[in-house]
Amino acid sequence: MLNKWTLTFYEFHFPILLSIAHMAFSFVTLSPFMLTKSAREQHYGTLSKQVRHVRCLSAPTAKHCGRTGPCTLGIVCLGTR
Repeated sequence: MLNKWTLTFYEFHFPILLSIAHMAFSFVTLSPFMLTKSAREQHYGTLSKQVRHVRCLSAPTAKHCGRTGPCTLGIVCLGTR
């Protein structure tokens, strides 16, 4: 929701840069926590149980983001005229 506001209302014209900044911020802020042994062990258990579900959801999510990202900027979307 915040990304759509940033891209439309505040006229930020660089959606890929916004995504890169979001990923970098998440990595930097979560790295100290994930370096602790207890967090790594807990995270590994969670990932090993959920990896199949993540794989099933990643493709539709990527397709949705690819199709709706350009629409928020007023660019003609794939498959529409």
